Amino acid sequence: MMNTLPGYLLNECIYEGTNTIIYRTLKQSDFSTVIIKTNKAEYPSLDEVTRLRHEYKILKTLSKVKGIVKAYS
Repeated sequence: MMNTLPGYLLNECIYEGTNTIIYRTLKQSDFSTVIIKTNKAEYPSLDEVTRLRHEYKILKTLSKVKGIVKAYS
C-alpha cells in the first residue's frame, strides 16, 4: 500500500481491489481534491501497468464528455 506520493496529501483509501487501489487526495500545489488510481504492487507486472494505462487512455478520451470526470495524468 502506498503511503506517500510526491505533491499529494493522501486523505483516504476509497477502494482497494486485487491489483489496484484508489485514493482521495489533495494536490499540494492548489489544494484541489483529486482521485488517484494506482497499482497496489510495488513492482507491478507489465500486464498490470498496461491495463492501468489503457484505462487512463479511455478515461482521457471520455473526459471531454459533460458529466465524466477529467483525467489529468
